[in-house]
Amino acid sequence: MKKHISFILALIMILSSFTSVFATNTEKELYEQAGEILKNAGVLQGSKSGDLMLNDKLKRQDMVVLISRLYKQEDTAKNYKGKNPFKDVTNPFYVPYIAWAVDKGLIAGMTPSKFGFGEPVTVQQLQTVLLRALGYGEEAKNWDNVPNFAESLGIMKGLTTTPRQQVQRGLMAAMTVNTLRLTMKGESITLAEHLGLNIPDSFNVDVKATVDKNTLRLEGKATGVKNLKVNLKPLFNDITVKEKTLDIPLSEDGTFLIEIPNLKTGTYEYKFLSGNLSTEPKTINIKDIPFEILEVKAPNLKEIHINFSKPVDKTCTLFPGNYYTDAGEVKSVRTEDDDTTVILTLKDTMKNNKEYKLSIIKVKSQDNKEVELKDEKFIAYDNEPPKAREIKALGNKGIRVYLSEPVKSLKTSNFKIDGKNVLGQVEQDENIITIKFFSSYTPKEGNHELTLTGLEDFAGYKGLDQHFTFSIVKDNEKPKIIDTIATLDEVIIQFDKEIDPDSISKNNFYWKLGYSKRYADEVKVLNDKLVLKFSKDILPTNEVTIYIDNVADYWGNKLTNEQIEVKPEVDMNPPEVLGIKVSEDGKSISVYFTKNVDASNRAFYSIKDEKNKTVNIKNIEGSGRKYTIHLYTTLPVGINTITIQDICDTTPLKNKLIPFTHDIYMQDVEKPVIENFSGENNQVILMFNKDMDPETLEKHENYLIKLDDRYTYIPKDTEFTLIDGKTLIINLPEKINGQLVSVGYKGNIKEIQISGLKSANGILMEPAFIKFTSSTTGTAKMEKAELIEPDVIKVTFNQPILYAHPNDFSISRKTINDVKFDFSNEVLLILYEDDETTINKNLYIEKNNSIETILGTNVPSQTISIEDKVAPKINSKTRELNVVGNKIELPFTEPLDARAQYLFGDDLEILRLEDGHVLEYNEYSTYLKPGDSSILIIEIKNPPITSSYKIRLKPEPIYIRDVNGNIIEEDMEDYFTNWEIIR
Repeated sequence: MKKHISFILALIMILSSFTSVFATNTEKELYEQAGEILKNAGVLQGSKSGDLMLNDKLKRQDMVVLISRLYKQEDTAKNYKGKNPFKDVTNPFYVPYIAWAVDKGLIAGMTPSKFGFGEPVTVQQLQTVLLRALGYGEEAKNWDNVPNFAESLGIMKGLTTTPRQQVQRGLMAAMTVNTLRLTMKGESITLAEHLGLNIPDSFNVDVKATVDKNTLRLEGKATGVKNLKVNLKPLFNDITVKEKTLDIPLSEDGTFLIEIPNLKTGTYEYKFLSGNLSTEPKTINIKDIPFEILEVKAPNLKEIHINFSKPVDKTCTLFPGNYYTDAGEVKSVRTEDDDTTVILTLKDTMKNNKEYKLSIIKVKSQDNKEVELKDEKFIAYDNEPPKAREIKALGNKGIRVYLSEPVKSLKTSNFKIDGKNVLGQVEQDENIITIKFFSSYTPKEGNHELTLTGLEDFAGYKGLDQHFTFSIVKDNEKPKIIDTIATLDEVIIQFDKEIDPDSISKNNFYWKLGYSKRYADEVKVLNDKLVLKFSKDILPTNEVTIYIDNVADYWGNKLTNEQIEVKPEVDMNPPEVLGIKVSEDGKSISVYFTKNVDASNRAFYSIKDEKNKTVNIKNIEGSGRKYTIHLYTTLPVGINTITIQDICDTTPLKNKLIPFTHDIYMQDVEKPVIENFSGENNQVILMFNKDMDPETLEKHENYLIKLDDRYTYIPKDTEFTLIDGKTLIINLPEKINGQLVSVGYKGNIKEIQISGLKSANGILMEPAFIKFTSSTTGTAKMEKAELIEPDVIKVTFNQPILYAHPNDFSISRKTINDVKFDFSNEVLLILYEDDETTINKNLYIEKNNSIETILGTNVPSQTISIEDKVAPKINSKTRELNVVGNKIELPFTEPLDARAQYLFGDDLEILRLEDGHVLEYNEYSTYLKPGDSSILIIEIKNPPITSSYKIRLKPEPIYIRDVNGNIIEEDMEDYFTNWEIIR
């Protein structure tokens, strides 16, 4: 009989052969897991509705049916013709089963004539049976000790019961699975092994959890399951942090490793899942970490991915001007991975396996921490073909495909639905493809297969054909508004579904001022959001009604005649300078702001070099958050200080900028060029615009000479001599290949190609081609003459000068006191002291002069006009200014440019001495004196009182200039009128 009971237990055990759990699940979950396993094994059947009736009591007759199924003889048992010895068994369904079991010796009645039909089994009764199955028959005879002994063995693991509790069908399965895993008495095998049942290991996860900054690392081993997930739940009130469940790849032996990055600060609860199985939750804590850049990479040739340790603030992050890279211009910026990954999409295409650099002006985290980046190196590396990651149906009007990376242009021919060509319009935005079906082409409701072919990324990799199943399910619900955000000039409305842009017209959105409708200037659709711009008719600060009409989803369900109440948030935050960027040539500075500003006035900006001299601004261009300062000349080498202030944002409150001061260290970025060259006999002279790198100058492979119409490298025995860092003398051998060398347009070396030369600070010169003509061979000549100081003229020759004397030059009505030369091509002529800041004369080189050049060539007589490069000044000889009526005469050292005479007053500060009032711009006017443009007339308009005046030049003047464009030199002196101006 014990043997028969063991087989009965074996049947019961099958009910939960895969239902083992780790730690404490609820008993309901245990029952459901056991029932599902029994159902899948074909042992347990439920009602017609599929209910397994796990809460029903386990009855004796049902056990007999289960025994027949265990023996795989249910067909025999239910049709058995044997004798039924029990009076209480009258149900025709169970009669053959019970008769079959009795004849097989598998079961006995409670008495010879009573089976116990319909009676439930108690926990203690089932414990007794299970103990006997494990070989503990003697121990099972001690009825009073059965519950404690069963508990000690582990039969009741994870279960809370009482001995007299009636056994439910689910409880029976849970107790049985515990028994199956126990070792039999006196043996080394489990009951499952003894019965020949293949029972998998119980679900157990042995894991080591570690936290590295904001990354949770889970490493361990799972048993009893083939699939595993982890559920991570935040235990803090941050609605932006969502609960997530992630798949965990398992190796063949069940080991795993998963990292969950970019977690916010706080406490999390995690547990492992497999189907209906679950482990006990455990907690981990993510401490506050520094905001930093973890990695910069380019996994494809159109995108740069920047991984941050914490979520970023989108306000400044999504601004393309915040980034600059030698990989090309940034087209757009988006975030992924809970705003911890910033992805830059480029206009250009990078080259595979090439190194690039990325700089970031400034990025903020959501908790207002800042980080910058300068010339971070990364390699563009694409070694995978593109593929589609997700497909989304847009009602019955289209589909949206999310790709792993941007791809080359696609057409509808790249897509098929159910094996047929798609008729529609393809729109491509970065890595997202949207196909809008033509009205004549509308797939039916139900399941469909999308086939995607011909994907090709910008590295030339072609993707494999992909097949996706998607469903088109009819939706009859109109869009619902679930959230709104408003400022004075913008309203963002979020819906519960995506909105069809084709349904949107800006005339369907307005607010009312009295009876007047104030329509939106612009409406944008961003998936499930509408962005309404009210820049012309801003909203009031109190609560206001926004009227909405004809907003439709992709099924055409329309929201009509809707009204929402919004209370605009008033932006009182001042704009800030996000950062600045100097152009490669140093002639412009781009300024980036944290919000839209009105910043096109030059007066908002001031730039001083390290000598505190003003760097003059030519103009400002730009709008919104980016403005570019254009300079007249390259930003001076060294430390330059820029100050930005008095700028207001474009919000209705016109919030004023927080003053910004920043030091710009300007390196020498000017590329070297050959400014002049000449040649004679076997010598060539190259004159550069800056100091050069001697090492590159002396490499013979950097020079190709054209000798008798054939190019050849310059001979290795060529001698190179560098003078003053800028002038290179090349002494060729007297003979090359047996031929006498003769440089010049009449010689046998007429052309030289030059490449590979670098300046002293490492900047590569563009390849150059020089050709000797009559003007570059033989005689030397003046190229330029400039007045650089009132008593200094700089003369530039086309050859270096070894010697010159004051008598070699002459200027009408000027006396040359001295000549200075340094063996370069520049000579300084020193005049007797002169207060004039301009010159309108010619410079003469005398015949039979004594000027000597490095080439030993003659310097013939020559005449050249002298350019004025000296800034005008206020004429300090007259400290008291002449007054005529209500006009003040301000004299200068030279004629001024009449084109801007009416603006000259903006460079002046005019103080009325009687009451200390500084005149506003509308209280006076300026213009040049007729017949003498070196005198500026300051006309005082309607003087309210009789007073003398003090005139001084403002710091950093920008308007007053001479006829040659030289802006006035700064002057801190005060000039007073010689008479009062009468009221």
